[in-house]
Amino acid sequence: MRTLLLKHVLPIVLLTYLGLGAVLFLFQKSFIYYPDERAFEDCTLLPRESQITVGPSTRAYFGTPPATTSDILIVYHGNAGNACDRAFLVTNLAEPLGMAWLLVEYTGYAQDGKRPHRDALLENAREVTTWLEAQNVDREFVYGASLGSAVASYHASLRAPDVLIAVSPFPTLTSVARSAYPIYPGVLLREHYDAAVWASTTPRALIIAAADDSLIPPALSRAYFDALTTQDKQFTLIENANHNDLFAEPQFYTTIREFLE
Repeated sequence: MRTLLLKHVLPIVLLTYLGLGAVLFLFQKSFIYYPDERAFEDCTLLPRESQITVGPSTRAYFGTPPATTSDILIVYHGNAGNACDRAFLVTNLAEPLGMAWLLVEYTGYAQDGKRPHRDALLENAREVTTWLEAQNVDREFVYGASLGSAVASYHASLRAPDVLIAVSPFPTLTSVARSAYPIYPGVLLREHYDAAVWASTTPRALIIAAADDSLIPPALSRAYFDALTTQDKQFTLIENANHNDLFAEPQFYTTIREFLE
């Protein structure tokens, strides 16, 4: 019986393992990036005049409050949807705090005819920091959620913000892959985001995680937090919240507003 199992079952298991590994390796970008079908120009949640270009490959939605201000909230969204979907951050954070806002769109999202990948997203962050140099900015608050927390961390490595807000962050994308697919080696991953290294020297940081997050376990967000060298940092774990419903919790917004005020 044992010989029979080794002869017939083991090859099937091995082939299945190798086959799934090949799929994960060859099509990994499809597992990482989930842009939707809405065009950048078709956003109805924000004023049409907010649509701007901040660099050769970076589009964004930009707005300023009625009162003159030099504070700005920069938003890097997660791996799914698009920047328009994050208009609720304008309503619940930027406007109540009386600050300007910039919702950054990624290359490969919102029907720009391109494909998203690591280098393109990091270039988006570089173009945003270059754009900011020409603006009259006093306090700069950089927000990133999920994959966007890694892009925000890269932004922070180029231009230190007054506050970095990382929602459901992770130390490396490899750590997320290992959590989701523990039977496969991290070497299969080609899209590397070393978020904790990029954010390590940011002067002030707020980290928010969902206690029931099934995509990015809160332990990974805690590891990101622990890697920050600053002592001016806060880790908030929101109970009874998962990865995608975290933004429906009132505590999410009160935590950020209180940290920034």
